[in-house]
Amino acid sequence: MLLNGYIAVLNKSLFYENCRDCSIRGEMLRIRPELAEWHNETVKMDLDLDAWFDKKAEILVTDGRTNRASRNRAAICKAFLDLIKETAALPSALEIANRSGTATRSIFRHFVDLDALYNEAGFELQQTVVPLFVNSITATELNQQIAQLIDFRIKVYSFIRPYQFVLQSIRFKSPYAKSRHDRQVLMFRTQIENILKEHCICDFYRLESLDLLYSFSTWLRLCVDQKLDDQQIRTILLKNTKSILNIP
Repeated sequence: MLLNGYIAVLNKSLFYENCRDCSIRGEMLRIRPELAEWHNETVKMDLDLDAWFDKKAEILVTDGRTNRASRNRAAICKAFLDLIKETAALPSALEIANRSGTATRSIFRHFVDLDALYNEAGFELQQTVVPLFVNSITATELNQQIAQLIDFRIKVYSFIRPYQFVLQSIRFKSPYAKSRHDRQVLMFRTQIENILKEHCICDFYRLESLDLLYSFSTWLRLCVDQKLDDQQIRTILLKNTKSILNIP
């Protein structure tokens, strides 16, 4: 109905527009004043349609820019993490730009400063690391839980090793990096604490000793400086844990 009405108005408007002679047009308006009303209504509908199309085009342009900005931001973040994984060093803005296919100035257009980039990249990395903690300890016997804990630490430390190097290098000058380091230390410590509490081992010195024994720094020393393989590291951690807890 609305379409038919619009077509009827449009046809009558065209008829009116075809009256080129002003005197004829004036006579037509005098005889059929509704033609003027129809003409005005047609013009109004045309303006409404133009406004609708303009708004739609504006929305599409805005959505396109937003999507492009999101893609660039994700590409910068991914490039940052990929470069760290490959080099175990903090990449420069130029290296990130070259890897992500963006301009250097784009990095600071999407991120207020490098700390903001560290924050978002850390969040992306966290989405991979945190799920590893879920069901990492499934046994109920203490000896089996210790074995699972050792395997878990070796696995997760091997994965985060390059990122941990960078985190340690910037944590004293980056508020984000310091906060991330503190949360990570607490997360690993809580894992040990939960096992001890489950078996009613509430000894401050044993907790502190195990927290040190299972730390990233201890694993790195055994792995890199002492050049031990995973099995040798596993045996050392297990023997020392049994000694600290005084279990067979």
